[in-house]
Amino acid sequence: MPHAPDTIGWFIEHDRRLEWACDLHQPGHHGPVDLHPILAAHGPGFSLTNRRPPCRVPGCLGRVIFSDVSSTWPRRLESITDIAARWEYSEPRDRELEARGWRLEMGKWIAPGLDTRP
Repeated sequence: MPHAPDTIGWFIEHDRRLEWACDLHQPGHHGPVDLHPILAAHGPGFSLTNRRPPCRVPGCLGRVIFSDVSSTWPRRLESITDIAARWEYSEPRDRELEARGWRLEMGKWIAPGLDTRP
């Protein structure tokens, strides 16, 4: 039985490879996604699109972004295209990072105490 696009069942059926990456771009905070435990826990209709679970590295404040890396260009599993909706989605966490001393430079979060100037 065919599955809806971007569901766990569809990714398995089409032999796609997914990866997770921390949105704070910390070294080593990324890796492959094993779809079979997700299938067992949630079923074939479950989707990772727009899901942002905590980073898998203990103690990291980042959120996971899922991408389909089966072809030359990775495709992030996101469907929010409206700027106001994207802001509403990310703003509370951005404020939490700022409160903990993180700062945003050129689109990337910089940990407290890191000096990025040459």
